[in-house]
Amino acid sequence: AEFALENQWISVEDDLPCNHEELIDDHVTYPVFVRYKNGKHDVLVMVKFTKWVFMPDNITHWMPIPKLPKE
Repeated sequence: AEFALENQWISVEDDLPCNHEELIDDHVTYPVFVRYKNGKHDVLVMVKFTKWVFMPDNITHWMPIPKLPKE
C-alpha cells in the first residue's frame, strides 16, 4: 500500500518533473514514466531550451520511475 501511495500518476496540469530539484540534471530531467492521450506509455525526459518541454506535447500524466524493491 505504501508503494502505491508513493507512486501515483501526476497530471501535467497539476505539476511537472522540472519543478522537482531531485529530478533535474543540468538542462534535462531524469527519465520519468509518461502517459499519452491515447493511453500508451513511455519513458521520457523534459529538456530546457528557452523553457522546459516534453517531447511530444500530447502527454497527460507522468510519474517518477520507482526505486527497485529491497530484497
